[in-house]
Amino acid sequence: MAQKTVSLLQPIGTPGQRVNLNPLNVVTAPNGGFCAGKNGLAVGAFAWPDPADPNGRALLNSGTGSPLGFLHKTRTGVITTWLARSVDGLLPGQEATLYNGGDFYAVVGGTAPVTAQSRVYVDPANGAVCASATANAVPTNFTFTASAQVGALVSISGYGTVAVQPNNAASPPQPNVATPSVASQPATTEAASPSATQADTADTKASPSTSKKS
Repeated sequence: MAQKTVSLLQPIGTPGQRVNLNPLNVVTAPNGGFCAGKNGLAVGAFAWPDPADPNGRALLNSGTGSPLGFLHKTRTGVITTWLARSVDGLLPGQEATLYNGGDFYAVVGGTAPVTAQSRVYVDPANGAVCASATANAVPTNFTFTASAQVGALVSISGYGTVAVQPNNAASPPQPNVATPSVASQPATTEAASPSATQADTADTKASPSTSKKS
């Protein structure tokens, strides 16, 4: 297929792609592993278990409560559309792996921009990352590592589980306690014992035999 576009700058990443090589935390799957549900799965988004699956294997990009994890881009998608150039999802029944820890890229959804070091919320209608101001958004254990507008690519981290508190509000600073300096301590001297003084004096006197030889 002929190339249709040329980019002047290299993109920083794509939705679902890893940001770095930090360790990943994989969500434990039931026997047989997770798989995409009846509607397939979008990568770069969060997923919930399909309540219609009694085995707990099928996943959906919509649900209630906190999601199970994030769908990382593993390049296992199948292009089924004629002459399509790419696909950003999994077909129904395809094997899927969810992550609840790691650093990934995602597209900001919802209705409000996100800010760095704030908690990542998820739109329960489509699994997209969003700000807490989005209606019905549910929290996750991920944190935004950059600020971004709706529709922009942003990085998230599963290791920063809470937003950074300004001025270390979580643990108030302790009052400073003055420590006496060494200079303010009273000087003490140790008196030499008479025996020690006499021994030092005796050592300085050369014996007559030694003086004659020298």
